[in-house]
Amino acid sequence: MNIIQIGCNDCKDRVYDYILSNKDIVTKFLVIDALPKCVEMAKERYSFLGEKLIAINCAIAPQRGIMKFFFPKDDQVSAHASLLQFHVKNHRHNLLDFFYVPVLNINDIISSFEEIDRLYIDIEGLDAITLLNFNFNYIKPKYIEYEFYHSDGSFSFDKNHNSLISLLESVGYKLKKSGEYNIIAELN
Repeated sequence: MNIIQIGCNDCKDRVYDYILSNKDIVTKFLVIDALPKCVEMAKERYSFLGEKLIAINCAIAPQRGIMKFFFPKDDQVSAHASLLQFHVKNHRHNLLDFFYVPVLNINDIISSFEEIDRLYIDIEGLDAITLLNFNFNYIKPKYIEYEFYHSDGSFSFDKNHNSLISLLESVGYKLKKSGEYNIIAELN
């Protein structure tokens, strides 16, 4: 089973529980976060996977390059950290810091997989636009879970959200809401 998590934060989530319960059938687990401290936490927390774990420190967005990554000052594992400065501020973090981070396109990541069983994505305001750029002609993950709540700006979901729903349904996914902020898309 090949699993990708983009935006792992402190790794205290359902993804961790799922992987722990299925560790014997995990073939490869790729975990990505722009915050270096989160990547270090992932390496420690998922160390039981051994060589099956690949942890990468970068950001994922439609455009490639080197970009500023914003986070609340004095919080190196903030769940609100983002490439979008306004997004961090809209979460009532007024004192910000930033660093430069390499940014890859999601298709750069998936090109090294022949099959993706599960894709989890929570990248604070960029989930929908990133998935709208996903190459579903190359590969279709069997299961996708993403945060829709900030699809069209902080606390807003409209055009990008609706476009992504249409895209996912058109390529064979059945969608359902998961909690207040997430959507699960599973291949029919």
